[in-house]
Amino acid sequence: VLGLTYQATDNIWLAMVAGVLAAGAVGILSGTIIAKGGVTDFIVTLGALSAASGLALILSDGKPIQVLDRAMLKLASAGIGPFTWSVIVAAIVAVLAHIALFNSRFGLHVLATGGSEESARAVGVRTARVKIAVYTLSGLLAGVAAILLVARVGAAEPASNTSFLLNSVAAVVLGGVSL
Repeated sequence: VLGLTYQATDNIWLAMVAGVLAAGAVGILSGTIIAKGGVTDFIVTLGALSAASGLALILSDGKPIQVLDRAMLKLASAGIGPFTWSVIVAAIVAVLAHIALFNSRFGLHVLATGGSEESARAVGVRTARVKIAVYTLSGLLAGVAAILLVARVGAAEPASNTSFLLNSVAAVVLGGVSL
């Protein structure tokens, strides 16, 4: 979406917003299917990855879309001191996530839902709403990560995520998640 929007409008800021919103929409859809449909989260996540990858390949005809913009170049190469913007953005997101998770009602609900969904529901936490919100946030942050990747590569590559799939599944399995 970022690449197609940039190609159509030549406005990098509009393209970045469109990319993040599209990723957020995938998160909302995934969260809704998981929370309301009762489908296993791992299956929905892999399905969303496959659907988004296929749609990206179809919309771009399988070709990367060059995104050459001064702002993206600065995002990829500049920073503050020895830290690039990618590291700074990751640190800011980590700090904000920590604060939100451990110092807010929403964070408490997330921890409760993740710890024991049934118990959280019994004490009044709207677990479906929490799941949808978490998947939406995850999608939005994936959109931010996509901006950083496009800035680094200089193109919106429709098949760039294929190399990460096996590593992601391996990390999940090695981490002890039951499939």
